[in-house]
Amino acid sequence: MRIHIGRPLTKKAESMAIDKLNAFKQQGENPTKIIEQSIFNSWQGLFAVKHENGNSRATNELSQRTKEILRRGL
Repeated sequence: MRIHIGRPLTKKAESMAIDKLNAFKQQGENPTKIIEQSIFNSWQGLFAVKHENGNSRATNELSQRTKEILRRGL
């Protein structure tokens, strides 16, 4: 995909992308879904998967914690 958009992946960028995917995996993200999202949107970067509500997993989890705090009245 990057070759298609005229931005071929360098060895350094490849190494950085692998590190980023590993970090996402440790956060509970699915690396395959991240790659598919970037290809589908013609992005040259890798980003947490956006869900139907437009938020990433981390944002959704933060939102759930915020709702719980508000529910408890803290």
